[in-house]
Amino acid sequence: MPFATHARITLIAIALLISSASSVQAQQAKTQPINNPPTQVQPWLQSQVMDLRERLVRFEEKLKNVQAKASDIQATEKELALVKEKLAAIETKFDSQNQVHEGLKERLADVGLYTNMWGSAFAIFGLILTVGAVLLGFSAKNRAIKEAKDAAKIYFDKERESITNEENARLEKEREKLLAAETEKFDGLL
Repeated sequence: MPFATHARITLIAIALLISSASSVQAQQAKTQPINNPPTQVQPWLQSQVMDLRERLVRFEEKLKNVQAKASDIQATEKELALVKEKLAAIETKFDSQNQVHEGLKERLADVGLYTNMWGSAFAIFGLILTVGAVLLGFSAKNRAIKEAKDAAKIYFDKERESITNEENARLEKEREKLLAAETEKFDGLL
């Protein structure tokens, strides 16, 4: 095969590699949410991808500058094939990590949902207990007031006669003293 054919095939392969790399980048941009921080391994994989892309650009420039030496083209093509393989392997790892990351995000969302559900259930249970305790407190207060009134009524009903008899006797003594004093005054006037 002549050199021009090799060069054309190589340039077409490089163009396909670049377009597939950019489509992988676009796919990653679609699947990776903006607010989610990348995991610890993702920056390393991204730097590997960037390094491989830089090497790919250098190889493209080498291919453009290479003269008619078939051996240089073949060595460059072999190195380009290795770079393509490494890029594919790293992109596969990157995709699998993104899938794991998405699975963990879903699990955390499930745990958050169940935590909120149980927290709400305990809050409602606590509210019911609080309302019940307040109602029991009011009931006990009202019952205590009623019992105190009933006990006071029974006591005063029972003791009313003895209290009124004692007061009547005391008042009668006072009346007799006052009457005796007034009688003496009146007798002293006559």
